[in-house]
Amino acid sequence: MKMSERYQYTILCEDRQTEQFLRRILELQKIPSRKIRIETAEAGVGSAEAFVRREYPRQLGALRKSNFNRRALIVCTDADKWTIGERKEQLKKGPDR
Repeated sequence: MKMSERYQYTILCEDRQTEQFLRRILELQKIPSRKIRIETAEAGVGSAEAFVRREYPRQLGALRKSNFNRRALIVCTDADKWTIGERKEQLKKGPDR
């Protein structure tokens, strides 16, 4: 068993297109789909970008409670009208920007 297969992966993203993109990257790394958990905003229900900002602290907290023991969190959000640096700062600040 490869070291990467020992991990449990959580993908936090805005939409199904991004989810499929990230799944494909993990597949290319030979990560089995049973090792991947997806958290995606529900289509047509509020802002997907706000969902990621709201869910990020919860997912990070869950990761920290597990002592980072063989877990990985992959977060992806569109930059939209912001720069990558501005988007990073928004994630750090949490759901209220």
